[in-house]
Amino acid sequence: MLYVTATLQEGWPGGEPVIARNTIYHLRKLGYNVVEAFYKPRYPKLEGYVAPLRLYLDPSDVFWPSYLYYKRIIQEKKPNIIIAQYDFDDSIVKAAVDENVKILVYVHIWWPLCPKLTRLTPEGEICSGFAYGDCKRCLIESASSSLKAGIARILLTNKLIRKKMENRIKLLNSDNVTILALSHHMKALLASYGIREDKIEVLPNGQTFSYMDLSGIPKEKIVGYYGGQAEHKGYKIFYRLAEIVKAKVPDARFVATGAFSIRSPNIDYVGLLDRIEVAKLMARSMVTVMPSIWDEPFGMVAIESLAVGTPVVAFDVGVLREII
Repeated sequence: MLYVTATLQEGWPGGEPVIARNTIYHLRKLGYNVVEAFYKPRYPKLEGYVAPLRLYLDPSDVFWPSYLYYKRIIQEKKPNIIIAQYDFDDSIVKAAVDENVKILVYVHIWWPLCPKLTRLTPEGEICSGFAYGDCKRCLIESASSSLKAGIARILLTNKLIRKKMENRIKLLNSDNVTILALSHHMKALLASYGIREDKIEVLPNGQTFSYMDLSGIPKEKIVGYYGGQAEHKGYKIFYRLAEIVKAKVPDARFVATGAFSIRSPNIDYVGLLDRIEVAKLMARSMVTVMPSIWDEPFGMVAIESLAVGTPVVAFDVGVLREII
């Protein structure tokens, strides 16, 4: 089995690396010979600056150095099946299709529907996807450097972006591709864009802390937030919430995990925690807050908190209603 994922790169945020490691661990436990692979550019800085060309202008949705790398790996390892947790484009999918190997494509973020991945506009509104949104403006405003924004402003067009995304979906509809969606909500959205329903299987994420004894941890007046300094995770809303509640309940603690450069005097920052430390903090807390404003595709924080018996308060976005 060939397992292709970007999420095992050092420093990858969020719950995706946990899912990848758990999946690989259990597959090996079941007796599969799992080979991990991910294309790494030879000149990452240079490629970073031409990202708008790679990611948005090539209507084939395939980065050819990446495609050729995966094609060679498939020919050398001869896998019976491939799992792609996800790459940044369809390179691994095309390589699998061309080599006639079955591939499970794990969709755990909105990359088949949105070139920016989040379906969130610069105004913080949930976008229906590339068929309806102004993707060029979104990508320009979210560019991480002025040079990238300048390249995108000159070269990008919504027509090219749409063509690329349509080709992405066309490749995902290939006969040897099966798509794993995280929820029925996600399946319905993917199908609305033309991905064949019979190709989409729903497989929610899972989590357990049954190997830990959390029964003796007393509850404290802690409100926990685990989204880091991410706009789409609603960290600014958490800051405002802390300001309002602490005025009424001064001894309540608002605790945030992750890296933050913008800080609030009402928040206790505990930095990056491993999974065991996260579970213990959740178990001590009265409540976990998920103020996400994007169409949350899953939300590992919700099931982790519920697994240790701590309720979750969230906006009714994405799959959070389904989970809670």
